[in-house]
Amino acid sequence: MKYNFIAGLICILSFANTILVADSIVQRGSIEAKTCKILSGGVDGLHVEFSGDTNSTLLPWSSVASITTDTARPALDPFLIQGDTISRAKRRFLRGDLVLAQPAFASLFRELIGTSSVDSRIVAEGLLRCYVATGNLREALHPWLETVRLDELGVLSPYMELVPILDESTKLCANLPPVWTSDSYTRSILDSYSKSKMQTTSSIAKLLKTKGTDNDRYPVMGVADSEFLLHIVAVASGESSTNLQTINPSEETLRWKRTWKDYFAALQMLQQKDKTTKTQAMLLLSRISAQDQNVVPWISGAAMLQLAQELHDVGLAEESRRIRMEMRSAFPTHPLLHKHVSNEGL
Repeated sequence: MKYNFIAGLICILSFANTILVADSIVQRGSIEAKTCKILSGGVDGLHVEFSGDTNSTLLPWSSVASITTDTARPALDPFLIQGDTISRAKRRFLRGDLVLAQPAFASLFRELIGTSSVDSRIVAEGLLRCYVATGNLREALHPWLETVRLDELGVLSPYMELVPILDESTKLCANLPPVWTSDSYTRSILDSYSKSKMQTTSSIAKLLKTKGTDNDRYPVMGVADSEFLLHIVAVASGESSTNLQTINPSEETLRWKRTWKDYFAALQMLQQKDKTTKTQAMLLLSRISAQDQNVVPWISGAAMLQLAQELHDVGLAEESRRIRMEMRSAFPTHPLLHKHVSNEGL
């Protein structure tokens, strides 16, 4: 009888000791602490084993509000601080506060670039969305390629409540046409990602690196519409626009693709000396200006400015002035209103 009492007391004390020394975490959106065993923590997240589970769980730092451990773990503190910053940046973005969200994402992007966590995608895609929303397409190149890399790795978008930022058939961003100037910054970004081990990411970067009539231009690997970007790059580089007008007719319902095709075809046609061809190009620019302003806003504004310039060149100064005024009214923050921004593409 005495033995059973002592054995029972030992079990009770052992259980109590287990509870007292157990780790616990509080996840964002909850006030309840969950008992767990913290296994490890690093740039990819916090590895824990919840009470009653036999498998470990990887938690993004942005989802962890606080942790309590039986022993001090100062090495985890920087990750907790970073996770809090990521969470705040995402909340600011989702409520439309780009002024505060964008610099926070930009700083975090420099810290997390090349990593492969959920938090990495929160930051890369968040920064991409900020740049696209403000028309900063040159700076958007880097977080776009990083988002493509993470997507190819299977890291899902953390912005499921929003319209997808990547087109599934191409991995392109509809609001990020390849119109940036080929300077040292863009060349270094494209060169870096062209060496990626991820085939889709690498092939996109390699394709965007090519110029003129390069013979090493190939379709994008690992996507359903592998030739769309190939033709866009070819036409933007000055080659014939004939093929661009007929590719993927089954996908004409995707208006952004039609807008890209029409815009780059028009720019190429304007280089021709034939007046009929130039008139056709101006009609394409007119259609984009009149019908597609909400589809790809950057291209719509650029098309209006290009059309205004062409009208001015043929002596229609008043019509040109009116279109410029309409463009400034419709797109007051368009980057092309600043002289240092290029409209030449690739």
